Amino acid sequence: MAPPTWRKLAQLVSGVLLRRTKDEALDLPPKVRLRQPVAIAAKKVVQLEARALDYLEANPARNGPTWITFLGLLNRARCELAVAKVPATVEAIRERLEADEKVVVFTNYQAVVDAIVETFGAACVSITGNHSSAARPHAAAALQTNPSVRVLVGNIHAAGTGITLTAATHVVFNDLDWVPGNHWQAEDRIYRIGQTRPAFVTYLYAENTLDDFVAALLEAKARNIGVLEAEAPPTRR
Repeated sequence: MAPPTWRKLAQLVSGVLLRRTKDEALDLPPKVRLRQPVAIAAKKVVQLEARALDYLEANPARNGPTWITFLGLLNRARCELAVAKVPATVEAIRERLEADEKVVVFTNYQAVVDAIVETFGAACVSITGNHSSAARPHAAAALQTNPSVRVLVGNIHAAGTGITLTAATHVVFNDLDWVPGNHWQAEDRIYRIGQTRPAFVTYLYAENTLDDFVAALLEAKARNIGVLEAEAPPTRR
């Protein structure tokens, strides 16, 4: 039986791809990932999920306007799920603030950012696509240097790369992105040179919702990435 395409690709790049992980290159404290199940008010979420799936079943052509409409319905359901998880995120933030730690929160949705900022007021700064490239470092610096700023909430794409947030020891993901690498990049905003304490990453997970599907997809993609980066046979010398 021929090897899977991704394994063939791993073999092809093994002679030219040299990768050192952060654990190999840097002397950092441990990073711990946790998946925390949360209960949500699910009625509207379930209704929106069902509407998206019913539409896809009635319109099986996965291209053009049909697919775009389905993705719009799916995104609306994901947004509603993200908003439903906000109370659990707020509780997770407060637990960490009570331990005198700073926290970084990531989400895909502006409604979640707005809710977190409203809850924590002046103790919270934000970074989203609405902020200019000049404004984003100011928000990061406020978390890093201002004792009264305890929380940074950001869009995973706008705040998940290019900034250092090592004043925080905890990352909380309110909702999931489609790409595992986006999560890893976002996690590492607190896990960089300058971090002297263990880093904790919490993924809030609502069972029996779209989180099941997205989490399974992320795990499958992560396994394939692992094969490409770690399981290619060693280069013969």
